[in-house]
Amino acid sequence: MRLGDQMRLAVGLLAALQIATAAAGAWLLLRTGPAIERILAENDYSLAAAEEMRAVVAARPVGAAGRDRFATALERARSNITEEAEPAMLTAIESHAPGALRGDAADRAALLETLDGLAALNRASMHRADARAQRLARAGAWALSGLALLNLGLGLLIVRRTRDRLLAPLDRVHRVARALHRDDRRQRCGGGPGELGAIGRALDDLLDELEQVHPPPLALDGDRAALLALLERMPHPAGIVLADGTLRAANRAGMAARSALKKAGRRTDLGEGRALLEMVEEEVGGEPQPAPDQPG
Repeated sequence: MRLGDQMRLAVGLLAALQIATAAAGAWLLLRTGPAIERILAENDYSLAAAEEMRAVVAARPVGAAGRDRFATALERARSNITEEAEPAMLTAIESHAPGALRGDAADRAALLETLDGLAALNRASMHRADARAQRLARAGAWALSGLALLNLGLGLLIVRRTRDRLLAPLDRVHRVARALHRDDRRQRCGGGPGELGAIGRALDDLLDELEQVHPPPLALDGDRAALLALLERMPHPAGIVLADGTLRAANRAGMAARSALKKAGRRTDLGEGRALLEMVEEEVGGEPQPAPDQPG
């Protein structure tokens, strides 16, 4: 597997891991449901007690068994106070219960009204708890989704920086090495940032020294040989300069000028082509001459 594919795979796995972590966080947040269920159960406990007491009062006449059921339900309601208004309601229930259980119409009506209020109070509390749980779940889901998108963006940024700082310099070194294998010593890496840029500059320096000791032959195949031959016929330094200032190829005079530029300190990472153009302009006293078009 190529280095670029390995880097892309590693970053992809990293991004997938981050997304999986965010999804797990969302799942854990949704698992806070049991806590909400506990709140609902507490309110439902009081609600069931109120409905039990109401059922006893609604039955006529109320016997000893009914009185025991009422007392048991009232005790359950006393032991499960969850709302601020419940103590006052329970006190009113205790006050009206004896008369209501004996059949007093006024106490019975007042007791039923209080029991209905107790049931409504607990139902409202249950709905509020449910709404809070839903809002919390939605907010947590949005927050974790944003985190997942942030991790994805970070992964894409890593891919881009890896391409610019690792893959592109390696591609330039590979291009120069393949050109050298074809006995074409005019290709250059052009430097770049980091350790790979230093390797490219070292390779460029090595090729410069090799150019001085062993000038390359011009016997190359195809259109490139014709283009280099045209460059060699120019009396002044000439070369092929890309839009970013990279020097792709030059004639012998251009390579000598490049060495002079380096010694003069006018070389930059990707600007030596521009510096060469400036030197040509100074020597010929006019605009830099563009390289001839490659024969088609």
